[in-house]
Amino acid sequence: MSIHLDGLNPYMRDDRIEFPADVNGKRICCAIDRTVLERLGVTTGGHDLISLFKQNWPKIRDAAYLKIQMDNKPDANSRVVLQQADFEES
Repeated sequence: MSIHLDGLNPYMRDDRIEFPADVNGKRICCAIDRTVLERLGVTTGGHDLISLFKQNWPKIRDAAYLKIQMDNKPDANSRVVLQQADFEES
């Protein structure tokens, strides 16, 4: 499975950040809510949503990648919404 996540161009929508992913040549939407971002343990910088997103991009990228991999056949209508549980270590 070929997955490319674009964290450079996040889009703020209400209390959510959306960012695109390319999965096997198909573009899908990934999203993370403010409440999840605020729980990721930011220690520096501003606390607006875009700053929180950028500071936590490595964690967000890894969680989104794993969640996309678990969906066997994502299509152009797929939407990946990251939840707090996606960041909890097992």
